Amino acid sequence: MIDTHWIRKIALRIILMVPFLMYGSAHVLLAQRAQDYIVRFRQGANAAARAMVVRNAGAEVGFNFHRVNAAAVRVPNAKALAALQDDPFVLAVIPNRPVFAYQVKENGKDETAKGKPTGGGGNAAQVIPAGVVRVGVPTATSNGSGIGVAVLDTGC
Repeated sequence: MIDTHWIRKIALRIILMVPFLMYGSAHVLLAQRAQDYIVRFRQGANAAARAMVVRNAGAEVGFNFHRVNAAAVRVPNAKALAALQDDPFVLAVIPNRPVFAYQVKENGKDETAKGKPTGGGGNAAQVIPAGVVRVGVPTATSNGSGIGVAVLDTGC
């Protein structure tokens, strides 16, 4: 004779586990969505070679830059990202994120370039923008020699 109590217990456990398994699977799928990157290539890699490297890795070329050895690419998953990073023609794979010329306050209002971020008064210390800290604050002996500037606007 079949023990129905035991079958009910197993069925209940399976029913309770299904939402957790579905949530975990969805979480993994969302974490693996396509991401945009700027890929820098070694000197001498022409546009066709760069496009071939990107396609062979399983990624998609969004824009192939002509004046610099780089391409804006969409990488669908971690396997394609690893393939790009391991390619001998690739120097760097950098996340393509928006960059702003000004900081945004926590309340969402932008800070202007007219003066101190604190409004010019009071004893509050001046805030050094993250971009300035990242590239290094100029010193008294800075004259700009040896500095190159490039702005890559992918239109995204």
